Amino acid sequence: MSQEHYLRNVLETFGMADCKPVGTPLCTGYVDKPADKEEPLPDVPFCELLGSLLYAATMTRPDISAAVSILSRRMQHFGMDHWKAAKHLLRYIKGTLSYIIKYAATGDTSNGSTADGVLSAYSDASFASDVDTRRSRTGFVVFCSTGPVSWNSKLQATVATASADAEYMALAATAQELMFLRQLQEELTGAVLCEPTLVHTDNQPAQRVAEHAASRMRHILVKYHYIRECVDTKRIVLSYLATEHMIADLLTKILPRPKTAQFCTMLFDQRPLPGCKPRARPHSGRSPRPSTPRQDL
Repeated sequence: MSQEHYLRNVLETFGMADCKPVGTPLCTGYVDKPADKEEPLPDVPFCELLGSLLYAATMTRPDISAAVSILSRRMQHFGMDHWKAAKHLLRYIKGTLSYIIKYAATGDTSNGSTADGVLSAYSDASFASDVDTRRSRTGFVVFCSTGPVSWNSKLQATVATASADAEYMALAATAQELMFLRQLQEELTGAVLCEPTLVHTDNQPAQRVAEHAASRMRHILVKYHYIRECVDTKRIVLSYLATEHMIADLLTKILPRPKTAQFCTMLFDQRPLPGCKPRARPHSGRSPRPSTPRQDL
C-alpha cells in the first residue's frame, strides 16, 4: 500500500515539490506552543495542508501520525511557527515518498513473525508531553501479516499523575482497538480466535497492574481497567519490551533522526520486529563473500 502519487500532488499543490528533504517529521525536541490569539491569522493554507496530510497519516503513513496530531491542535488559531513546522513535515515527506506498507499472504517472513493473520500490538505513552494541559500522548500500532493495519497517536482525555498511569491508559486504548480487530477478523474468516493477542509494552509497573498486581490506582477511571478484563479472559497477553525497541514510541513524540529511521524501517521495510526471534536460515555451504571497503564521496 502506497500513496506516493497522492503525496507528490500534495507537495506540488503547496509549492514544495523541489524542497530539500529532512530526516524527521518535525524538528527534534519540537515544543507545541499556542499562538498569540490577539494576532491575526497568517494568510497561509495551514488548515488545507493539515487536512491533506491527515488523510495520508490515517491511511498509509503511521510515521507522521504524531506530527499531524500535534499540528492539528492548532488549526483553529495558528501562527507562522506552526506553518514553518508544517512545511518541515512536507520536507520529511519529500524524502520518504517511497515508503510502502507490505503484507505477506502466507508462510514465514524474514522478520521472524508468521504471515498467517495473527495480530500483535505495540503500546506506548509519552508522559505529560503537552505543555498546555500536561496530558500524555497515547501511541499504538497493530501488526497483522507482517504489516501495520491500525495505529493511533492521540492525547489522553485526562491528566496522568505518573508515567505508569499514562502507560496503563495507553494499554487500555490498545486493548479496545484489538477487541474490535479480533471481532472483525472473526466475522471475515468465520473462525473463533482462541489464542490471545500479544501486546508489547515498555513499562513494567503498568504491566503488573494490568495483570492484577497490588496497586494504588483507584484514582484511575473505571474505563481504563478494561485491559484487566482482557488479560483475565486470555484475549490479550502482555509482554515487556525495552524502550529502544518500542515501535510505538514513534507515535508518541518526535524522535531523533536515527531512531526515526530505525522504526520506519520496521514499519515499512519489514525488517525483524522487536520481540520476535529471527528464523534461522539454512547454510548454503558457500564461503562468505569478502566485504568491499566503503569509499565516502
